[in-house]
Amino acid sequence: MHHSHPASTDQASDKPEAYRHGELQPSTFEEQASSSRVDPKAIIAMIAINFIVFACGCQAFFYLIPSEILPRRYRPAAQVSLNISTGSGAVTAIVMAGALVRDGNLENYRIHWYVVTGLYFFAALGLIVGYNPPPRALQLSLTTREKLRRLDWVGFILLPVGSILFCVALQWSRNPYYWDDAHILAPFIVSVVIIFVFAVYEWRFKADGILHSELFRSKNFAIALFAVLIEGVAFFACNSYLSLEVQVLLQVSSFSVGLRFVVLFAASIIGAVVTGLYTIYTKRPRDSLIVGFVLLAIFNSLMAAMKTSTSSGVFWGYPVLGGLRLGFLLTNLAVITQMSTPREIISLTTGIFTAYRGLGATIGLAINTAIFNDAMSANLAPKISAAVIPLGFSPEQLADLLRALSSGDPSTIIIVPGMTPEIAMVAAEAMKEVYILSFRNV
Repeated sequence: MHHSHPASTDQASDKPEAYRHGELQPSTFEEQASSSRVDPKAIIAMIAINFIVFACGCQAFFYLIPSEILPRRYRPAAQVSLNISTGSGAVTAIVMAGALVRDGNLENYRIHWYVVTGLYFFAALGLIVGYNPPPRALQLSLTTREKLRRLDWVGFILLPVGSILFCVALQWSRNPYYWDDAHILAPFIVSVVIIFVFAVYEWRFKADGILHSELFRSKNFAIALFAVLIEGVAFFACNSYLSLEVQVLLQVSSFSVGLRFVVLFAASIIGAVVTGLYTIYTKRPRDSLIVGFVLLAIFNSLMAAMKTSTSSGVFWGYPVLGGLRLGFLLTNLAVITQMSTPREIISLTTGIFTAYRGLGATIGLAINTAIFNDAMSANLAPKISAAVIPLGFSPEQLADLLRALSSGDPSTIIIVPGMTPEIAMVAAEAMKEVYILSFRNV
């Protein structure tokens, strides 16, 4: 759950302003980048390994094991400890990763992954040595083949395939295809059909599958799943777009952007502790969820109201709200979900809890990306042309300017024919306005 933001050089963060005034020439950043280039096959392998690690249940077991070991009355305290752990890990990872590459030492990113590899090794060793639960009756009585036969293989295939196709369709919306294009219509229609088939299959033909019938004995479970789905959408939208918004508006280094997330995760630790203490003494987990979703609404409203003239100080204050609501929500959403189902299926309950949060993140990011791309496409040309053409910039060179601005590389702006420092500065400010409108829609 940590989120590292590899930092560029601090000098690089000042480039946009200097380029706009024509003071700098293209730097040697391209040379540094080429020397640090990684084989695409290695990147694909890394993504695959990361997927396997999480798919094998690291996230689910993270919430599951303490709840299996401890009595029900201690589950809020267990979730508090977990949120403290994840928050501390996130803070440490962000600071470490950013500091390692802060001064242009791009090769130092390897050190971060070496450290993470070591931590995973010791975590695995700790589980092997310290976690040895007694086997259940079915574990002893069933053969391996019988255990495999009882798994919900149809559900395992239908749900991820349907979700992936659905997200692919949304990701391609205006990026670069339109909704009447087969590239979007085909995966979208197929995904809806597959998800519908999955729902019917789980409802009518597989009572003990992924969506076990015993899970929905209490309405609280369905409500909690919906809540964690929304939380997943909201958190990963913040995780993806807050950093970009800070970087676009403030023109700061990636390390400085990451420090905003340090504030967010530090606040999440405080929120988790307050939530845990309140829940232990009052036995009212619902209250923290209400407060958490109110904070979520306030945070999103404030982010939507952002302007180019907004003070830079708010980017230190808003993450506090985002972090507090994270601590308020995650702590008791896990508790309520686990207490809403029979103890015998707590592992399935916890797995679905983490899966729904991930599903919310996946679908939410796809939808937000489509919304963001649509807003960028709709506002880019009108806003930029309205800003630069009155200053004498040739409309014939507008396409080149739009490409240069969209690339994010200041060196491409100053070489556009007809460019002057004044026009470059105005175009950059107009580009910020385009981003603001796009962020607002998200």
